[in-house]
Amino acid sequence: MIQHRRLKRERWQQELQIEEQKWKHELKREVAKRVHDRSAEFHSYTNKAAIDGANLAQHWLRKETIELRRLFLRYEAMKHRGVEYYIAQGVEAGTWKFSTSMNDKIGTLRGKSKQQAVEAVQRTIDKTLDRRNRGLVKPRE
Repeated sequence: MIQHRRLKRERWQQELQIEEQKWKHELKREVAKRVHDRSAEFHSYTNKAAIDGANLAQHWLRKETIELRRLFLRYEAMKHRGVEYYIAQGVEAGTWKFSTSMNDKIGTLRGKSKQQAVEAVQRTIDKTLDRRNRGLVKPRE
């Protein structure tokens, strides 16, 4: 009978240990789930913030481009080697803004006069066209 009680007590202790291990396991799972949820929330918040920042930057770049295009439309287009370009004086003294029909970028350059700015833009156009046509020219025999 004593041995039977001892066996019962050992089984009961084993069952308690198993129950305790189950309980600890469930606690760990809950903690891991909370951490995962927080991590997912953080990543979605970070992604949303990055997208919002990029959209805002794109909006302001578009707005600035549109405003500069309006400024350029006040001036008559000039041509050099078949490429149309516009030049307008920048806000700061000695700066000039230019736009070409080759791309949508608006460049800034420095020059004392409009003539120097025109020459600089023409050099830029020449360099760009030469780079583009470098592989298309047949070598002389």
